[in-house]
Amino acid sequence: MKRPEIKNLFRKAIKEWGLSLQLGMLMEECAELIQATHKVVRNMDKQTSVWRGMIEEIADVEIMIDQIKTTVTWENIGPRVETAKHDKLRRLKKMLEEE
Repeated sequence: MKRPEIKNLFRKAIKEWGLSLQLGMLMEECAELIQATHKVVRNMDKQTSVWRGMIEEIADVEIMIDQIKTTVTWENIGPRVETAKHDKLRRLKKMLEEE
């Protein structure tokens, strides 16, 4: 799918189910990612399919985050998130350089 088509899909989802329900879905998907990640950690030493579950949950979380970033317009949340990510990455880099 191309970006304009995806944005339109996100807008339709918010219109259909509402922002509150979609924020609830984001929370649910984050919880499922936590659970899937825990399964990977528990089974790290074994060859299992748990990675597939975590990959699926990462995709779900990223879709929900993109949906919220695309449709919520509190002074355009997307650029604010990108600024926050940039700041956090800069801090991470600094921490790693200090070690």
